[in-house]
Amino acid sequence: MNQSEHETHKSSDNKTNLEIRTIGLNYIWHGLKDSCQFPIVLFVLYGSSTLANKSLHSFAVNFILFLSSYLFTYLVLSPLNKSILDSFPAFATQTMILYKIFWIFPIYITSFFINHKRYKQIASRSFQIFVGKPMQESSSVSQLATGLVKQIHKSLLFAMFLLASSLMSLIPIIGNIISIILLNLLVCFYAFDFGWFNRGWQTSQTVEFFESHWSYFIGFTIPMTTLSIFVPQFINLGIPAFIFPFYIIMANRSLPRPKSDEPKLIVPRIRFFYFADMFSNKVIQYLKVKGSKPETLKNQ
Repeated sequence: MNQSEHETHKSSDNKTNLEIRTIGLNYIWHGLKDSCQFPIVLFVLYGSSTLANKSLHSFAVNFILFLSSYLFTYLVLSPLNKSILDSFPAFATQTMILYKIFWIFPIYITSFFINHKRYKQIASRSFQIFVGKPMQESSSVSQLATGLVKQIHKSLLFAMFLLASSLMSLIPIIGNIISIILLNLLVCFYAFDFGWFNRGWQTSQTVEFFESHWSYFIGFTIPMTTLSIFVPQFINLGIPAFIFPFYIIMANRSLPRPKSDEPKLIVPRIRFFYFADMFSNKVIQYLKVKGSKPETLKNQ
């Protein structure tokens, strides 16, 4: 290759990279716009008593849960933490990570577990409004077993991602911001996952779609992440839980970019869930093997 051909090839690569960055920023912008549909959400809540009641109930549950958690933290955990740090000041980062893993994240999990049925009803009703009739769940034994395996897989996926998010806090200076961004990405994934479930998607499909459309979902989390970064500690961790019903409704109305029929340059996929997905698949495979052993022994 002569020098002119080399320069032409290099110029073409630079142009392609610039186009990909421009498209990625465009997808981020679309995600940001779709996450600012609060007036439409309020209008929909006003017009649907089901959505309004379920959203209000979940808000009340989260308020009680996080208020009681805040009081326990203020009255018990904070004095205990202060006494530990007075004796061992070098363990400040470690105690914060332990605080997240063994206190904050269990509160999140409890909140989503308690409200899961309400969230599912909010998702189904808003899906009917914006998309159409959700796919019906099969009641056969085999399908129920498959659904249970999928739910275990998804729970393990979320748990490992939460753990990774908390470990990001170990990174100096920017670790806490990265941790908040990852947490809000997980909340975003969960909000959209209800709609994907109503479409009949498998977990592998939802993970691939999320990772392939990461720039859009980064944009979608910008308002929630910005609030989480700039409000006081502990309160910032409750923000995603409080506004989560709104995000479920917005997720059902949104059209993640790139759309399937949209001509585009491919924005590279980022494997956010790679290690979490690998670990959860290993656990599922182990459980399947353990579950098949009794049947094998019975047949022998």
